[in-house]
Amino acid sequence: MDDPNQNWKHDSGIFRALGGQQKRARESSSQLNPPDLSLTRVPEEVIEFGDMRTLIYNACLDAYERSKPVSVFMIAIDELDLLKKNIGELIAETANAFVLNLLIQTRNEFYGPSNIVLGHYVLGRYLMLLPNTLGANAAEFAEVLRKSVNEKDFVFNKRPMRLTVSIGVVHKPGHAGDQDYMIMQADQACSETMSIGGNKVTTAKITEGF
Repeated sequence: MDDPNQNWKHDSGIFRALGGQQKRARESSSQLNPPDLSLTRVPEEVIEFGDMRTLIYNACLDAYERSKPVSVFMIAIDELDLLKKNIGELIAETANAFVLNLLIQTRNEFYGPSNIVLGHYVLGRYLMLLPNTLGANAAEFAEVLRKSVNEKDFVFNKRPMRLTVSIGVVHKPGHAGDQDYMIMQADQACSETMSIGGNKVTTAKITEGF
């Protein structure tokens, strides 16, 4: 039997479930000590998907009419569903909020106040819009974001674990299509990255256009 006090185990950059006995011990502990639900709160500046889609639409329009570059990221937290299934909803929500705050902090450190926007897609997946940003520069910044998550310990119930993200990148010029096609291409690149282990930045296959 595993020692319940041992460190969390790694798997593809995120810790998988511990044994049932450990899970019950944690659940019992959380009953004695009510969880701090503020740790699960999504930052207010993460905008809703409808608003994000409109911003990407406008950026694509600028790219087409004024030849302005634009880049879009799809950012997914690796194995978040597995974390929720095997350990619990609270830890998944806390991990989700932790990553979002870290992404915003990293953006602010590199760009300061800017028009780079983070928005909802589905739980555990988020869109980031980088107006007036060439694809090569965006890919470099995506790697900075990936490292910022990978190198920071996430602590839950006094136990450290390492989270990772997969990032799909699209940009204009380079990728054809409207806002929905841009989102789809970024999502596909992100999913392909997750399917081979995650914790990587992948640029979608070039579709040659604005």
